[in-house]
Amino acid sequence: MNNCILSKKNSLILRSIAIMAIMLHNFLHNPVLMMSQENEMSFNSQKADPFFSLLENGFVNIYELFSFLGWVGVAVFVFLSGYGVMKSPPPQAVSESLHYVKRQFLKLFFLLLPAVLLFIIGDAIQHNFFPNILKRVTYLTMMANVAYPYVKCSPGVYWYFSLTFQFYLIYAFFGRYFTGKKLLVFSLLSIAILLLLCVSDSPEILSIYRHCFTGWF
Repeated sequence: MNNCILSKKNSLILRSIAIMAIMLHNFLHNPVLMMSQENEMSFNSQKADPFFSLLENGFVNIYELFSFLGWVGVAVFVFLSGYGVMKSPPPQAVSESLHYVKRQFLKLFFLLLPAVLLFIIGDAIQHNFFPNILKRVTYLTMMANVAYPYVKCSPGVYWYFSLTFQFYLIYAFFGRYFTGKKLLVFSLLSIAILLLLCVSDSPEILSIYRHCFTGWF
């Protein structure tokens, strides 16, 4: 990785910028002027036009800028995470793959566990324990986003951790096969399916498709 243009150092710099953009997007979610709105996970011309009008007039404050564009950091972060994984050698045997998946799962599991426990305590205080307990536990399976929008991840970090683990899972068992033309064909197929779902009247299926690993290929 150090011999290519996107070195490890440059990758870390871009990742830091992406993280800052995401944080600012969430902290500055409501623009002061309320002229433009976020276009997260979709593109709506009615939301974009006011923002571009502000650009044409030479005025965009930090609230407007990061509320509208800050979410792009998520896509950059996903790309960098996938790039780093693809540059590492894939496991060569099933036993190596299982060990790799176990290590990655536990790493994410113990990062999420304290937050999940705090949410469960909060649910209990608000007398809303039993309706949410199953959903909270589902987060720890790293598969919560496969059931989106039926199981909405809150906060959003649960969704991203699920997405990350699914890439780890695919890479562990198919990483040595998904290279070159095979990876390109699979990615183009994913895009074709996404386009078909966009023109069909299946918002729930489209939501599931784009929130898990399939929509990010």
